[in-house]
Amino acid sequence: MQITCTYNPVSDQNWLITDFWNLGETDDVTLVHSTFRDNRFVGQETYEKVFERLKIQDINLYNIYALGIPGKAVEGLIYTYENIASVPEEAKRLGYGLDFGYNHPACLVGLYEWNDGIIIDEEFHKNGMINGDIVAYVKEN
Repeated sequence: MQITCTYNPVSDQNWLITDFWNLGETDDVTLVHSTFRDNRFVGQETYEKVFERLKIQDINLYNIYALGIPGKAVEGLIYTYENIASVPEEAKRLGYGLDFGYNHPACLVGLYEWNDGIIIDEEFHKNGMINGDIVAYVKEN
């Protein structure tokens, strides 16, 4: 069996980096690092110009998309989070958020306020839902 993974390493904390790439090569695993320069089917001059501008604008994005170097974890986050088993009964419901999708999942979340924080509760996250399916789910639940 052969598995080929291609990706841009957006974060050095992504599982592909921590649980796969950082393990290195083994007898049955070969790691290949490549960039746009290795792709003979792209316009090298055009890509070079785009990436040179990106290098000036955002070195982290340049490293990710031009060089294939894992990006750095975001610095100065404005929030932290933790997973909880369920929404506490005393939490105040603020509303819902809905993202329609069919090939990509449709997603409905409940938003709650609790202990000076916000809880985001996933109600559903499913592929293949047409608008009527979403409406039926909301009415039933």
